[in-house]
Amino acid sequence: MREPWLILLCSAKTMKKLLLALCAANLAWFALEAAQPVSNASHIDVYVTPYYNSKGPSVSIGRFSSGLASGKEDEFLATIGRMKKDWNQLTFPELYVAAIRLYDLGYRKEAVYWFYSAQYRGRQFVVLLDQSKMGSIGSAGFELFQARMPSFNW
Repeated sequence: MREPWLILLCSAKTMKKLLLALCAANLAWFALEAAQPVSNASHIDVYVTPYYNSKGPSVSIGRFSSGLASGKEDEFLATIGRMKKDWNQLTFPELYVAAIRLYDLGYRKEAVYWFYSAQYRGRQFVVLLDQSKMGSIGSAGFELFQARMPSFNW
């Protein structure tokens, strides 16, 4: 049988090791937590090749590209206004990209309207497209057919 003070001494040594291990784990946890980037919950990273990439952002949809990519809110809103004037001529990729940018800049209700309008036009495009004449990879018809974003409630 061990002496009672020896049991306490062994327990103290064990406790000291356990405490050191917990401190090391705690420091490692804080280091890992500090290394994690802070993400903005209201921003969704999106890329729709070749039309849009949220890193930047990079917009390539034609005449409205620079205005939609602008970091200046007044320039962005002026572009949205011009797009509304040409509403009947907008393509569904233009509508989708505008919806994404509206969402990112906090215009959520407007973004929802633009998104569903884009989705409708994309569906309409697919129904009206003569798939025997759409071509293959690289042709405009094929690329638009692939870009209709089928993963959204299709």
